[in-house]
Amino acid sequence: MDSLEEFSRKYMDTYIKYIKLDDQQVLSAKVVGVDLSYKKIVLVVYDLGEIIINYPKGIHVLNLDSPKSGFFNFNNYGIYLFKVPARQWKRGLCFENHEFYNPFKCFFKTGVYCPMFGDRAIQAVINPNYLTIEDAIIKLESTSNTKSIAINSNIMLSKSPVANNHEPLIWYKTTPIGFLQAGKFNIQDELYEQEICDELTRMKETIWIS
Repeated sequence: MDSLEEFSRKYMDTYIKYIKLDDQQVLSAKVVGVDLSYKKIVLVVYDLGEIIINYPKGIHVLNLDSPKSGFFNFNNYGIYLFKVPARQWKRGLCFENHEFYNPFKCFFKTGVYCPMFGDRAIQAVINPNYLTIEDAIIKLESTSNTKSIAINSNIMLSKSPVANNHEPLIWYKTTPIGFLQAGKFNIQDELYEQEICDELTRMKETIWIS
């Protein structure tokens, strides 16, 4: 276990995971203070406000594992979380060692929405809410606000940037690779066919495999 001084160096002003003991819900928590004299850690926890825990006695409510790179859904978009290759990787989650990326940026140089680092966005990263493929299609068709939806950490469906094409565009990570046509994943880049097949099999969504 790190000393409190080491904890402060790694996690001060970064986000970590806070586990509610009553229901085991995982919440984003920003470390906003470390009192070395009284061995206290001050957190601002999503939806709970400021919480003070004793170190090391109270450390069991914290999870210091970094989230994996991949998609999460936020404000009607599938957003991709990148780890930034830098010396900051040993710190908690923050803008210095992670980046939010909207894959739509490959089509539009400006005006592409991307969230700022903050409590709501980090909570969406920590507890990603994925939709089934069927529900994602319905949502894309039924609302003009939703531009893209992640169905797992690696696959996203989106409205096509081509105005006259109403077939959902399929993304693998940050690359568009095909369209959803006639109820099947039509992968136009054969390099990704096996990856998509493996992903859909893991999701038990094999009916979409062409």
